[in-house]
Amino acid sequence: ALLRAAAAALRHGDGVFLLVPRTGHRVTAQADGAVHARWEHRGGWQRFSLERLGGAGDLRSGDVVLLRAWTGKRLTVQGVRVHARFDHGGAWQRFVLEAKGAEVGDVVSAKSTIFLKAHTGKVVDADAPVAPGVVQARWADLGAWQELVIEWDGRTPSCAALTASSIPELLTTMTVQLPSALSSDCAGFGVRPSCRHGFYAASP
Repeated sequence: ALLRAAAAALRHGDGVFLLVPRTGHRVTAQADGAVHARWEHRGGWQRFSLERLGGAGDLRSGDVVLLRAWTGKRLTVQGVRVHARFDHGGAWQRFVLEAKGAEVGDVVSAKSTIFLKAHTGKVVDADAPVAPGVVQARWADLGAWQELVIEWDGRTPSCAALTASSIPELLTTMTVQLPSALSSDCAGFGVRPSCRHGFYAASP
């Protein structure tokens, strides 16, 4: 089993939600690739896998990231439109993630307010008063309309995303061999059968 502090840094491979703090709605990807922010739901359609272009490690302000929807497609900026119709990992799918009030290189934790700057130099805005529910990238502003709160989904990340250096101080790491009998159960939590990392709470 894996234990993790809620305030720990987000990492490559984490599942996240993008909350619009002004309205309480979350960015949603539908099966047809349409992206909107009309609902408050916190389900599969709202979950995105966080992918750092730099690979495994903590998420930091200024990182280039991709966001993969439940469909396997990634958030894409095409002109001013935001959709999730392509599984490409090119320029249109890349965002510079900037945490509000942070310096470049600062660690980004769950519930941080962030901005997503597209390849166009424009910043994603969602559910604006003049365009309810619409997610797009029209302006370079870093204002209230562009603010998103990044939430961790609370699930275990894949083994590829785990490193001993990113474990919270109150946890201890040990190397274990995952019993084959548990492989199918653990797979449901995103843990590969070959995972050899185990974590447990350290005694005070």
